[in-house]
Amino acid sequence: MNFLHRFFLLPVDLKKMLIKAYICMWVVQISLWIFPLPKSQKIIRFLSKNDRKNDPIEIGGVKYRERVIWAVMVGSNFVPKAKCLTRTLTAYILLKRRNFPVVPKIGVLKSDGNFKAHAWLESEGEVLMGITNSKYQVLDFKW
Repeated sequence: MNFLHRFFLLPVDLKKMLIKAYICMWVVQISLWIFPLPKSQKIIRFLSKNDRKNDPIEIGGVKYRERVIWAVMVGSNFVPKAKCLTRTLTAYILLKRRNFPVVPKIGVLKSDGNFKAHAWLESEGEVLMGITNSKYQVLDFKW
């Protein structure tokens, strides 16, 4: 069964979530391609403004944040070069707009002469998306 067929079998709320994550991911990815990080940060801040003045909600009995993370992970398969930073910032935008206490983290590591960078999403000390390693030096970004 191909993706399009499976997509049409999804409930309406999941289709909407997947489309929203997909569009948001493209905006984030294009922003990261075109602009330097400080300009991209401004765009991310603008997109993550809270659009609701209520507490986080649930969709279909499953926590909203889990649906967002699912949609971002599925959608990232269809956005070229959507790696950890793009996925993390997309989930951050979608969750922050619903008033979730989330913080994107970017860490760097130099190992065997190689420079590595990784991004992940945290909420109240819990890693929601991505894998973190305590060896990463976390960069101080204001989102």
